Amino acid sequence: MIFSTHKPSQRGISLIQCLAYIAMLAILMAIGGSTVAKAWDRSRALSRNSQDIHRAINVGERWRADIRAATGRIETLVTTTNQTLRIPTHDAKVEYEFTDGEVRRRDTKHAGWKTVLPKVNASQMQPGTEPGVTSWQWELELQSAQKKNARVRPLFTFTAVETSGTGVSPVRTRTHGRDARATTP
Repeated sequence: MIFSTHKPSQRGISLIQCLAYIAMLAILMAIGGSTVAKAWDRSRALSRNSQDIHRAINVGERWRADIRAATGRIETLVTTTNQTLRIPTHDAKVEYEFTDGEVRRRDTKHAGWKTVLPKVNASQMQPGTEPGVTSWQWELELQSAQKKNARVRPLFTFTAVETSGTGVSPVRTRTHGRDARATTP
């Protein structure tokens, strides 16, 4: 029997080295996974925001078309809880109402209110101030998806000019059951 005094060469890795490599791999995968999850959440939020913007623009364009189609005086009724805009047209009267954080539209020919824009923070429809032009302006603010530090506030302003030139009716403001009228240009 022959005994060798040579040391065997170290060709493998030790158990401690293997565990260190596994730990580093786990840390990298955890960082990568959290980054992918954040990117996925932001992508979904961006998709929701773009859908809300698209919906708001479509409703604004519909509102502008209704204003242009007006055949009589457009009336506004403002109460402490909501605002209603009544637009007489050839076919029927179209009404827009802002209440309970949403904008609703009703064609009196079909009678039922339809929510056209949910998740609205603020809405104000008012006559325009341009001299010699009968116009209307709608300022709209959607609710922000982010609760804190929103980068972009979803604000819209739509302006429409009446084609019939029928003028503007007085704005009626109802406060605590009484009617107060304010004449507008």
